[in-house]
Amino acid sequence: MIMADILEKEFEYFTENHSELYNLYPNRYLVIKDQKVLFDEDSVKHALDVSQKNGLVPGTYIIQKCEEGVDSYTQVYHSRVTFA
Repeated sequence: MIMADILEKEFEYFTENHSELYNLYPNRYLVIKDQKVLFDEDSVKHALDVSQKNGLVPGTYIIQKCEEGVDSYTQVYHSRVTFA
């Protein structure tokens, strides 16, 4: 399975469960891996810091802000890949 497929599954989990997730984590940044919320943080920086401290490999999870309404969905993939 390629990375984009993994990230797509995480985003699908978010969109399919958005209403429930918003009730649990309104306006929080969610770290989602394996179709589960691992952490919720107040900023994307904190979410990234906690992810790294817990040994999550970049490209195997998403960080998604959980805002009200379907118009708030975003699908942005960040990578720390360097091309030489």
